[in-house]
Amino acid sequence: MNSTEGQLSYVEYVGRLWESFGQPRTAGRILGWLMICDPPEQSSSDLADALRISAGSVSTTTRQLMQLGIADRVTYPGDRASYFRLHAHVWIEVVRARMDGLRALHDMTEAAQPVLPDTEPERVTELAWVTEFMMEEWPPLMKRMQRELEQRGSER
Repeated sequence: MNSTEGQLSYVEYVGRLWESFGQPRTAGRILGWLMICDPPEQSSSDLADALRISAGSVSTTTRQLMQLGIADRVTYPGDRASYFRLHAHVWIEVVRARMDGLRALHDMTEAAQPVLPDTEPERVTELAWVTEFMMEEWPPLMKRMQRELEQRGSER
């Protein structure tokens, strides 16, 4: 499959962004491609050709994306190839995972309580306030988003 310069530019953008999150750039590039490719399912060779990467990189990276719950492997009867696509509702799952990070940050502030400094305690207390606020606001927002997602699905 041939990819356009615009597509490759977008793929590089996602790759660099993903890398800034501490993830491999190739994983971001495959993620970016799976976001914009047509058809939405891509074989290993489709990914290698479109992104100009090795089959080994595709294999390693798609395995990582599947372990993260970002990509799924799809097979079809009579077709020996495996295809990859974004996991259904992946972005809700990504956002949900960020909530786990917020909880970990909040736990960090709780652990600091016995050793809070007298000078500028807001170095800890501000993070405690932010994480408490987000943990309170987040669940209703996620429920609302889930309802709207379900409504959008029933409208199709």
